[in-house]
Amino acid sequence: MMWGVLVVFATSVIKELIDGIFDWRDIIAGMLGGMVAGLVYLAFLLL
Repeated sequence: MMWGVLVVFATSVIKELIDGIFDWRDIIAGMLGGMVAGLVYLAFLLL
């Protein structure tokens, strides 16, 4: 689970670097979005 989140996060960062648009707000938003999605996914599994 955590590895999947890390892989998605890393690929999004690499994509931003390749695009030449390195905005910390985008990275933080993506990181928070990934954590929220992970928590929702875990909550769904536990219910």
